[in-house]
Amino acid sequence: MKQKDPFKNFLIAFLSGVVLIQAALLLHATHKPAKAGRRPVSRSTAEPSRPSPSRQPSTPAPVSPKIAAKPAPVVSPSEPVVLPSAAKPKAVLGRMAIVIDDWGYNMRNRDFIVGNDYRVTLAILPFRAYSTDIARLAYDKGKGILIHMPM
Repeated sequence: MKQKDPFKNFLIAFLSGVVLIQAALLLHATHKPAKAGRRPVSRSTAEPSRPSPSRQPSTPAPVSPKIAAKPAPVVSPSEPVVLPSAAKPKAVLGRMAIVIDDWGYNMRNRDFIVGNDYRVTLAILPFRAYSTDIARLAYDKGKGILIHMPM
């Protein structure tokens, strides 16, 4: 049986350790902290950024003597600036849709379409004997129309 070279064993162990250290450093570098609802912003990000040297500076608009700009609030360097959180969405009342399925086989329910003012939607099967007639009648009476496509 052939004995392994001790230098090869050392080299394999050393390179394995290097790979493990690199993996740990990559995981640490890509770890993002959890976001909170409100987070403090440093003073440097609260101030407007300076234009890059490649852009031409814009000329400021003339200020009317009657309208004076409000001075910016003074913030100490040690005090974080807190941005307001987004407003809560308003409650929305729900809606209900009534869909009546499998129309187009016959004209027996023609009176339902013609004789009421309900806001309903008809799901009409395509390529049936009365599909086109039902769809035209429902459209003329202001009913909603869906294609009932069997899968």
